[in-house]
Amino acid sequence: MTNTLPPPCSYAPFQYLPGTGLVLLDTGSYPTYEDYECQTYTWTGSDWSLKVPLSTNIPARRTDTMMAYDTNGSVMVQFGGRSRPGTEYMNDVNTTTNAASWTNLVANYASTGPAIRARSMMAAMSSGAILFGGIDAHYYLYNDLWQFTSSAWTQLSTSGQPNVANPPIRYDAAFASDAAGGAGTTIVMFGGRNNSNLLGDTWKYTGSAWSQVSAVGSVPSYRSGAAMCWYQTGGYFLLFGGVDSSGQPLNDTYSFTVGSSTWAKLTPAFSPSVRTGAMLASDGSSNTILFGGRNSKYDLNDTYSWSGTNWTAK
Repeated sequence: MTNTLPPPCSYAPFQYLPGTGLVLLDTGSYPTYEDYECQTYTWTGSDWSLKVPLSTNIPARRTDTMMAYDTNGSVMVQFGGRSRPGTEYMNDVNTTTNAASWTNLVANYASTGPAIRARSMMAAMSSGAILFGGIDAHYYLYNDLWQFTSSAWTQLSTSGQPNVANPPIRYDAAFASDAAGGAGTTIVMFGGRNNSNLLGDTWKYTGSAWSQVSAVGSVPSYRSGAAMCWYQTGGYFLLFGGVDSSGQPLNDTYSFTVGSSTWAKLTPAFSPSVRTGAMLASDGSSNTILFGGRNSKYDLNDTYSWSGTNWTAK
């Protein structure tokens, strides 16, 4: 690794941007994110590259944010998060087309999109960037569903809050779409946390409706903060780590196959150490990368790749 290695962080957004590759918006974690601005890194295939120096136009300081690709607008969309005390929770939107510069599209506390919140879940679908759930400054949890397409938000669930047509309220769920080339047709969500408990349910969203999956096989234990992405080579969703009900970070690896609704516990010869809030993303071909997260004491900044059978430290 070179000196462009991102600093330790957890619960930061890490996604595939077509034409650029895997993009990490390194935001630190609360409260250490206040020490530096957001920084944009890309994974080159063998190393990290700092794309946006501190002097350029980048999103304001924040943590606990998410992002996803909008294939219709051909932009990466970053939403909300947690900022400095006093203006702590945000609902602004920042976009980038190449990871080299960002544009703020919607001011904080805008009335045209989702309410202020952090730790939402986002994924790329063919219809746009999809956002679900999250938590606000008053510990109010959401289960509303939104779509960002070509610079505008559309609420996809409008029959009340909480919305009975959607999965129950939560944040910090494992959440990913089967995006290949930037757009997916199915989102899978597992677990997360509500006001008082960890969750262990599996859901899928196909662009028109949610359905709870009657999963079979070795279903992961209840957890929040697990990392998940689509592993195209194997044709499954890959899940790693998280934290269990006793507060213990995990380092187990699972696959989920949508067609058979099957979870399988994988047995790599080597695994990253225990962590929650790690970042996991794939470009649909040779790069499926896990970065950082938090163990029981510290944020991490180590990097691993998934081969289909094993993890390798990079």
